[in-house]
Amino acid sequence: MWILGRRGEVNSAREVSRRCEYHPVYQWLTGLRKVNYHSLSSFRVGYGGPLNELFAQVLAVLMSEGLITLER
Repeated sequence: MWILGRRGEVNSAREVSRRCEYHPVYQWLTGLRKVNYHSLSSFRVGYGGPLNELFAQVLAVLMSEGLITLER
């Protein structure tokens, strides 16, 4: 969910948790389960480095496939 959140410029665990309640993509990822923002925050703190690396890899793949650019 952090990859999805970062794509949408969401950096707050509370906001990701809120989106899990109403946003169809987040709901699909969670299987319509409620997600506690403390759990999200703890996960990000514990795995911040690997999450940043994964996000960079996802961006690289999308760019290499011509699906995105880094232009705003």
